[in-house]
Amino acid sequence: MNPVTEKWVHYTDHEMITINTKSFHNDPAGIYFFPEDHYPHASMWHQKKYRFVITLKPTTDVLYLPTLSDDEIETLVTKGDVKEAFEAYIGRYPPESHEKKIRMAWEQLRNQYKFAGRWNAILRGMGYDAVFDDAGIIHSSEPIQLLLLNPRAIASIIREQPKPNLYQKMNQVVTELVDICYDFGEVSVQRPRRQKDTWSSQKQLRARVEVKRSEDNYASFNITISENGKNIGVHLSWSNPKLNYGVGATFEIAPNRWQFDGLKSVKRDLHQIFK
Repeated sequence: MNPVTEKWVHYTDHEMITINTKSFHNDPAGIYFFPEDHYPHASMWHQKKYRFVITLKPTTDVLYLPTLSDDEIETLVTKGDVKEAFEAYIGRYPPESHEKKIRMAWEQLRNQYKFAGRWNAILRGMGYDAVFDDAGIIHSSEPIQLLLLNPRAIASIIREQPKPNLYQKMNQVVTELVDICYDFGEVSVQRPRRQKDTWSSQKQLRARVEVKRSEDNYASFNITISENGKNIGVHLSWSNPKLNYGVGATFEIAPNRWQFDGLKSVKRDLHQIFK
């Protein structure tokens, strides 16, 4: 993959993309992008209002993180003022591979630069506009990403505000509910599909999740879309033993965020059913 010729996507709640110098992690300040075909599995990306698609200028200088040579690692830790700490680190824990050595160098830089803006300045001072990682070195759950250090390297940009995919959103809720129910018994799932209501000729998108420990210990949930079309609801339809209060949660379709504590209350109530 050549990051300079690819299209990249960024998810945000802001109408414009900018560098966040007060990020919650210790990686370099910048704008983090995924490949164009990336499907965001992490819930934090599902929650974002906008999707930006960019291309880079052909002259963009990219640091290819997973392919750094020994000399490039040496330059990186020296410019980053962590050479002594890095050499002590690999002396105590000799890396079993070259990739591990790169990871250890990045880790030392992360420990050194608690202020992400300073780390950005170091890398840009070395001549880099962006960092490309396709080995999950920056973040293990994001195997391919581009860290843009210099927004002036953007050649083109398109902002999209995706329309909610109701089936996809409901399926996401079903999956999260199933993950919780597996702790309590045997789970059966009816994935989202359009069904006719007994009192209406129109078909509604519905799903069901059932969990059963025995013939006398079970629970069943209905997952539906609210009448105003703005929320996905999770509701306990029946259980044994019965609870004397309602069990459920609400998930906003747009901007796609859990209200209150998501499914934590459902998990708590399942503990009451399956004592």
